[in-house]
Amino acid sequence: MGPSRVVIASALLALGARAQDVTVSPSPECPAAVDEARRRQAAAAFRAGQKRSGTEDWTPAEERFREAIAFDPTDPLAPYGLGQALLAQKRYPEAVRAFETCREVFRCLTLLPPEERAALERRREAAIREIRDALRTMEAESMRIGTIKNNPYRDVNQDLSQVRAQTSRRVLFLEERLHELEQWRKHGRLDAQPPAALSLALGSAHFQAGQLEDAESAYRAALEADPRSGDAHNDLAVVLMLTSRLDEAEHEVQLAEKAGVRVNPRLKDEIRKRRTAR
Repeated sequence: MGPSRVVIASALLALGARAQDVTVSPSPECPAAVDEARRRQAAAAFRAGQKRSGTEDWTPAEERFREAIAFDPTDPLAPYGLGQALLAQKRYPEAVRAFETCREVFRCLTLLPPEERAALERRREAAIREIRDALRTMEAESMRIGTIKNNPYRDVNQDLSQVRAQTSRRVLFLEERLHELEQWRKHGRLDAQPPAALSLALGSAHFQAGQLEDAESAYRAALEADPRSGDAHNDLAVVLMLTSRLDEAEHEVQLAEKAGVRVNPRLKDEIRKRRTAR
């Protein structure tokens, strides 16, 4: 889920993207743990950013995530949220840096005291609960809008199809974020290796910036974290196709489908066309 759908569309609509020069220089030093007051401030800012993301208010979301990072640079959730907000705004080099920062924070978590790591685990669980609550609220609102009686949009003659489309986008975004956070929980503690969802997001940012080699490395890192990730196989297939490794691309397509991912038929067609052109 998540960024992989963006990768497919971009790859097949703009084949052969050229690389851009982006310098990523994460700090080699790990941030120090912060006190409880700053953790609470960071948690509040993160929740605000997550709420703004759910309504596609990307600029305010970005601001809140940056606040959360400033309050508590030891939490990987805030730079991850920032990267997603920047991806949505098509600011790909900045998204790369945000996801790289998130990865560096993961590497530093092993140096934190156990109680600090436990606090971050609790924050992640709170984020999962909040997304679930938001999805339930949106589902109830969608049902209310869909009924003829007491429909607030009928009186103002608003296009219901547009409202439903916007709601569907928001639900999809929240479902993807929920899936990613649950995968983080499933595949280990926050002090383990970076989860597959993070590497997938980093790969998407690299891809959109035209950095195919870095994108490939990130997708392979995702598969190291979760060998059964159909999305990682799918996205890796796109990169392999673009770099003319068609046998490998077809193999990754097969692995993606075996994992339950519906591969875009245009990707398969493009691989066949390129093979025929040889």
